[in-house]
Amino acid sequence: MNIWKSWFAIGGILILMIIGLYAYHAWVDQYSGVRILLNGQSLLLKISDTTSTRSLGLSDRDSMPLDQGMLFLFDDSDVHPFWMNRMRFPLDIIWLDHGKVVYIAENVPFPIGKEKPKTIDPKVVSDRVLELNAGQAKFYGLEVGSVIQDLP
Repeated sequence: MNIWKSWFAIGGILILMIIGLYAYHAWVDQYSGVRILLNGQSLLLKISDTTSTRSLGLSDRDSMPLDQGMLFLFDDSDVHPFWMNRMRFPLDIIWLDHGKVVYIAENVPFPIGKEKPKTIDPKVVSDRVLELNAGQAKFYGLEVGSVIQDLP
């Protein structure tokens, strides 16, 4: 009888692992990616170009590799405020208009506990927003006026 309980438990664990892997890959694969060179450094950008992927962004992740970022693409140049809803790590947020950096918010903190998520509203027109790990804007030498080549 105990052997059947053991096999049942093992089967249940395997099913949960398969479901977990499927859910993880479905979440990861919802973003396409493109690799660019930024000041001689390779950077993999996950592309967020739909309402649902822009809404989710990097929320609910514990971290992001240092050689990655998320690039939000918008149909029109407009003012695009960003907030740190359900974020778990700090970011540098870079607003771009036709590849030119128009505003940088460095080391934007994530909310702790029941703290209200920070909103950044730069009041500049942009058609793309790039999120990097905090400190990476300086690492890549980005400043207002910089131009990033080869963006989608």
